[in-house]
Amino acid sequence: MFNIRSQRLLAKHENKYELKRTTLQYRGPEYGENYNKVNDKKYNPAYTNLRIDRSNNLEAYKKNYNRRYATKKGLEKLDCYYENKVFDNFGKLEKLAEKINNKKALKRIIYKKYGLKRILIFLFPLLGLIIPVYLMVNDRHFVFNCDKSQTRMSSTLNTTVRVINHKACGHIEFPSYILNAIFFCGFLLISLSALFYIYKKHVKYESLKAGKCKLN
Repeated sequence: MFNIRSQRLLAKHENKYELKRTTLQYRGPEYGENYNKVNDKKYNPAYTNLRIDRSNNLEAYKKNYNRRYATKKGLEKLDCYYENKVFDNFGKLEKLAEKINNKKALKRIIYKKYGLKRILIFLFPLLGLIIPVYLMVNDRHFVFNCDKSQTRMSSTLNTTVRVINHKACGHIEFPSYILNAIFFCGFLLISLSALFYIYKKHVKYESLKAGKCKLN
């Protein structure tokens, strides 16, 4: 019975010794000053190789652009062209982010290089609001909703007839209203489509980097 207890105590002592030895074995000089590097992703060869393979996945897709572009037709060809342009811009932004650690400085550079032009493009549809705002501020209106009418007696029917007289009011003709509506709605649709397209390509770009997207 005493032998069993002594063996158990020895077993516990050996387990603690083994655990302590395994945790200390990476503290030696041959493993560097910080043994945590063994489990750090930055110093883990398997993780490094996986990260390189994923980045190579994106590079392989970009290098295959000419072959893809040659096989596409119609809208698919146009999509392939603009996708390559968008991916190039994503790559430039990533390289810029790697060089600059200051987030405020990075935002300022991105704004100067890309932001102002993009903002102006997406705000372009707001020009379609100029005419409605002008009418509202100056108490003017479109012809079809004019309420400045006059009444006069009809000599033939002996009834009162409502007559629209635009000489006494400021108005804009109906064709101008149609052109304004087409301009506003058209460019608004284009801007929203462009934003959705860029977002969609960003999702694909990140999927390629992570190795989750098929190469085609």
